[in-house]
Amino acid sequence: MSRRLAILVSSALAAFGLGTAASAQQCPDPCTATFVKTNEQGMLLAGDTVLVQPTTHVNGTGALLGVIGGGTVCHPCTICGQRFNVSWNILSTKDLVYNNCGPLEQNGGSGLIHYYYTGSCGQTPVNLQLDYGDITGSCPDIPNPDYTVTWTFTCASCQ
Repeated sequence: MSRRLAILVSSALAAFGLGTAASAQQCPDPCTATFVKTNEQGMLLAGDTVLVQPTTHVNGTGALLGVIGGGTVCHPCTICGQRFNVSWNILSTKDLVYNNCGPLEQNGGSGLIHYYYTGSCGQTPVNLQLDYGDITGSCPDIPNPDYTVTWTFTCASCQ
């Protein structure tokens, strides 16, 4: 009887020890998302404005699937997200495009658009590039912008 009790106590302690070890190791929570200006060059003409305004920001989260060989195993994080607005007011006859071929404005004007970038943790970063200048080519493209700005959306790694 005492031998059976000793085995049960040993089993309980072993299970408790494993549970404690698993709960001590956690996945990054949250999996931090960032949306930052990573490049800005050139100038806008006087009176012209281009503005990127970040709004709703969502970090991803990870969950512990288990501990294998002393390492933490996570599932991919829930989706990270970033909402932002791009607004512009171009008084000159300059053009504005995004990501090289997306026309926003040609020959001056104003506008506002709303974007929402999403990504899984550890995914390749996503850029928003705005170019201001004179469109050439069929894309339309601004190969030599007077002003360019790049914002990068990154969802950190879950593991």
